[in-house]
Amino acid sequence: YELKSSRVDPLKKYRMRRKRRFVRMVVWVVLFTLFAVLVTAAVLVLLPDNKEESKVNEAADTKFAMLSGTPSQQPSPMLELSSSPRPVTPSASQTSQPSSQRTEVPTALFAPSRPSKQPTETPSTAPSPRASGTPPGTPSVQVTPTENPTLPPTKPPTQRPTGKPSSPPTQPPIQNPSDVEDLVTTFYVVGDLPYNDKERDRLIYHVNNLPSDAEFLIHVGDLRDAENHTDCQRSEFADVAGILKQSPVPVFIVPGDNEYNDCPNLSDSWGNYMGVFGNFESNWSSSIKPTRDPERPENFYFIHKRVLYIGLNIVGGDPHSYSEWENRLSYQFVWTKNLIDTHVVSSPSDASSIVIFAHGDPRPSLHASFFGPLQYYISNDLNNEFPIIYVNGDKHYFQFDQAWYGQESFDRIMVEGGSTEPPLQMKLTVPNSPDHGVLQVGDVYTFDRML
Repeated sequence: YELKSSRVDPLKKYRMRRKRRFVRMVVWVVLFTLFAVLVTAAVLVLLPDNKEESKVNEAADTKFAMLSGTPSQQPSPMLELSSSPRPVTPSASQTSQPSSQRTEVPTALFAPSRPSKQPTETPSTAPSPRASGTPPGTPSVQVTPTENPTLPPTKPPTQRPTGKPSSPPTQPPIQNPSDVEDLVTTFYVVGDLPYNDKERDRLIYHVNNLPSDAEFLIHVGDLRDAENHTDCQRSEFADVAGILKQSPVPVFIVPGDNEYNDCPNLSDSWGNYMGVFGNFESNWSSSIKPTRDPERPENFYFIHKRVLYIGLNIVGGDPHSYSEWENRLSYQFVWTKNLIDTHVVSSPSDASSIVIFAHGDPRPSLHASFFGPLQYYISNDLNNEFPIIYVNGDKHYFQFDQAWYGQESFDRIMVEGGSTEPPLQMKLTVPNSPDHGVLQVGDVYTFDRML
């Protein structure tokens, strides 16, 4: 009996081990099958997007071919604009509209525009979008302007003449050094002071020791400490005005949030501020005469040596009223755009560059009503052909941004201000005549922190 039991027990154990191995194998097979099913499902979920993108690209290629004719007869004008974003493919209900209405695709506000990918597959007989000449054997085709209404002229001929006079002058022009000097403007910028007695003494020193080349001084706002919310009295503004009046050159000042939305009673406080600084330029006898906006007299502009200067009420801090905040910024953009269109685009003899100075450092969540449409205007209407410089304070540290918001003609300088840094020197140089090519913003101005 003992011998028989000893023989049967190992056999049962062996069979049990085989069953366990089989069960484990079945479990692994089931798990692997489930994993394969999940992976396949994930791939199928992602696959339609790729197919849809391919269909969109093919539809866009077909639309380009329809607009430009067959590839062997006429090159596609859309492909020649290699630096432009690819237009969105219109839906079936939009194909009957004029094509000029489909080419203006607004770029994302407060973000540089990024061109989409160009078509990757083009017929072998189509000319290259960047070809320097006509390939041998390709017939010459004359393009009728009416066939491609979507291509506006890159430069309006009546606004910025680029050609030379048909008849040369009888005598070569003689460059007068005094004329060249008239095109160089030097001014200084301060901001975010005085907050205390020490900064008050520092402001007095800055005003009384301006360099001799200064033509005017700009204060970019925050001329008081906002921690004391019980002030914003007329006497407080009058004290700072008395210091600035000692300047030998005109002083132009724009409000900061410490004089505007940080004051406890805005209506009374704003009346105190405008009662002191509403016509502050009248304290100097100067050829620079700013024009104030009748709707919002804190805004003003002047033209000096072919540069358009615009002062605006763009402040930092938190809005006291979101509706007033948005309406003010939207209104100021329209006002600024009209000034640029009138004195720069339509009248290039007036000015060829723009300087905008205000207090606030833009935040996308609070200042998009001004800087969003301004970015689009610079890119699509001005075509980055006019240098624009934005000068502000607000953050109490220095910052310099080139190609701001992705626009190559738009730079920003934020002054540190306060009592620790001298006034920022800015020097602008522009041609004396509107008969010039496109100006690069980096060639128009220089700045020196005077440290």
